[in-house]
Amino acid sequence: MTLPLSLATVAVVLIYLHFYARVLRPAKTPLYRQIFNAATVILAVHAAGASIRYIDQLPILHLGDIDFIVLVFALLTYTVVNTSLVVGVVAMTTPDMTFAQTLVRRGEGVGVEIATLCLGALVAATVTITGPLTLLFTIPPLLLLHRTVLSRQLVQEARIDSKTGVLNSAAWHLEATQTLDRARHRANAALLLMIDLDRFKGINDTHGHLAGDEVLSAVGLVLRGQVRGADVVGRFGGEEFVMLMPNLDRRVGTAETTAIAQRVRLAIADIRVDIDSPEGPITLDTITASVGGAVYPHDGEAVTTLLARADKALYAAKRAGRNRVRLVDSAAGPHLGETDHETR
Repeated sequence: MTLPLSLATVAVVLIYLHFYARVLRPAKTPLYRQIFNAATVILAVHAAGASIRYIDQLPILHLGDIDFIVLVFALLTYTVVNTSLVVGVVAMTTPDMTFAQTLVRRGEGVGVEIATLCLGALVAATVTITGPLTLLFTIPPLLLLHRTVLSRQLVQEARIDSKTGVLNSAAWHLEATQTLDRARHRANAALLLMIDLDRFKGINDTHGHLAGDEVLSAVGLVLRGQVRGADVVGRFGGEEFVMLMPNLDRRVGTAETTAIAQRVRLAIADIRVDIDSPEGPITLDTITASVGGAVYPHDGEAVTTLLARADKALYAAKRAGRNRVRLVDSAAGPHLGETDHETR
């Protein structure tokens, strides 16, 4: 609002470079996300600048509160453009979530965004009316806001398992409980999968714990690639993972849920991990997992109940030879509701 658009663009780039170096890079956030976020802000800044030029040309200059009108109009323009770009792209890349649902999710950080915009309006008014020296009074609230943003990022990082990039057990349980509440409200079904890597201890014993960590990281990456926008994936502990897939039809059958579980199992079986060993570089290509599943609300309505029943199905898959899927309905017998596969 106070800079030429070229300098405003430079300011946005510098701010996002600093944020990436300080917070996102240590958290291993992909660079392309930061580039996208910076691009949306630059477009929003240019839209706000265009709105200022537009309102300056309107025949209402006799109004005493023209500066206030300019501030409000520019902030609204910035908010609409930035939010529409971000939410629109997220909604397009997650077909199972509507634009409204994505907007609600983004609303979790709306308080900080509103505070940032209001502070920006105050800074712009201060520079315009009283001159640049009074900007010194904006430094304390700027620092406090900066610490708030960093604190939110640290809270988010605390929810993530550092080795796999998925939610840790406590965060997953909270997210899963909230997801089931929404499924209950919408009368949808949900599939809960427990995934246990087969003979993972042998990888640690043979190739070392660093190799085991590489395998866990690869599995986490694969599982994140299997989820939709509303799905919740986490590390349950050790070599065990858990996934909750909502928004299924209440009439979902064993064939459909088994196919979903098999897709996850096959994705893990396709993993190839290159590691360094005393004998030289080798590729681990025999990574498999056993999968147990339970369906909400047919097999239970609470997260703990579904976990217990999926865990029972998982151990049925282990006893049946590993590298296979068992659902709750098939836990009592080896050939119901699932397809056997040779253990690799």
